[in-house]
Amino acid sequence: SLCGERLGLTVLRSPAHSAAHCKDLRTLTETRFTPRMEQGERAFRWRFGAGDPSILNGLTARAQMVNEAPYVMSFNPSGAGETPDKALLIDNPAVTVSALKRAESGEGYILRVYESDGAAQTARVTLPALGIEENISLRPYEIATFAIDPAGRRMEKTGLIELDV
Repeated sequence: SLCGERLGLTVLRSPAHSAAHCKDLRTLTETRFTPRMEQGERAFRWRFGAGDPSILNGLTARAQMVNEAPYVMSFNPSGAGETPDKALLIDNPAVTVSALKRAESGEGYILRVYESDGAAQTARVTLPALGIEENISLRPYEIATFAIDPAGRRMEKTGLIELDV
């Protein structure tokens, strides 16, 4: 809530429910039903880190590793097969992958990344199985989408919506 000069952190999802009740700032009244009101019980986990301010670099990637549930599959390979290549490598933790999927057209793939540290970044994107290695540049907080052509072994920047792919 924001009252005067004080800003408080809320862990509720809906800003209407955590509305300020200052004299001049009242956004929620008891006489009106608001369907966006937060209901139910929530569980929160907190992880605190301290140290040099450089720990903020790649913070989104570290938060994603902490908060994503591990993918577990019961599988017992014989060991006789070949180890497959990694699907995707990005050498900069400030560049976060939000999607790697088949294109809506069915031809090729779509890679969507974003810059999460608030500073211009460059990164090397490698798709070993497809033989693709590209350097990309991102502006602060930029979301970038790349169309991947496996046959041509290339990757090019495209629009956020796949209409022109």
